[in-house]
Amino acid sequence: ALPFLAFDDTARVITIKPGDWSIAADVELPAGYTVRATAPLNLRIAKGVRLRSRSPLEWKGLNEAAIRIVNDGELQLLECRKESVLEGVMVQGAGTMLVQESPLRMSHCAFATTSASDHFTVVRSTVRMKEVVFAGGDDGLTAIASVVQADECEVRGAKDDALVMRGGSVAWKNGVLLGGKGAALKLGVQGEAVIEGGRIGSDGDGIEVRDGSELEVVKCAIEAKGDGIVVKDQERISGPSRVELKVTSITAGGKEIVPGEGNEVTLDGKSVSAVAP
Repeated sequence: ALPFLAFDDTARVITIKPGDWSIAADVELPAGYTVRATAPLNLRIAKGVRLRSRSPLEWKGLNEAAIRIVNDGELQLLECRKESVLEGVMVQGAGTMLVQESPLRMSHCAFATTSASDHFTVVRSTVRMKEVVFAGGDDGLTAIASVVQADECEVRGAKDDALVMRGGSVAWKNGVLLGGKGAALKLGVQGEAVIEGGRIGSDGDGIEVRDGSELEVVKCAIEAKGDGIVVKDQERISGPSRVELKVTSITAGGKEIVPGEGNEVTLDGKSVSAVAP
């Protein structure tokens, strides 16, 4: 028996009890339940330990107290049909988080890691979030064949790329994307992205687009020590990439826009080839 868990098989609910708890061995929460947690809750996941749930989460902090997790291991949400909800959840530590084939809605949450691995990975899932911050990791937020909708969210402090999209789509509104030596946004595998409002910056290139992907940037400020926007040459297998920039400023240490060969790139309705570099 795990002292921090209470099972209600009639209601099909698993409750993580309020209090201070440490998890020192792998825990797998089975499918067919809802996993609930409320503040005050302080949960520590030890190094090398995996907390995996195959049931949707309902974790809700209070206005005066967040749910706090020190994750030095792995936190995983797998194969849940029902949407999970995280509100007022603060996660820190040296661990990582994986959401796979599980819809997720988050608000007023923060995820910070000291890990050198990719921090927060989403695979074949739909994630909707508002006022969520991701800090640290090699790449800050990675989404693979997923749908991401973000309002007033931030990714900062990544060593390499801030947001990596491989396929799928992202709508990022009034947020912040700050990359490290990589890009603030790396978009590939025929992914689609709309970035509206906010700030994009990186010690490397601002945005990288490849593999027949489509990007629209509206009313953003892009600052990069490398090139502002780099569109990789068209490849035969994926077709041209398309980039549309509207009312967007670019400040770059290198070139503002590198359109690549065979792509369609416009700035305020004009082909980038007709715009002075």
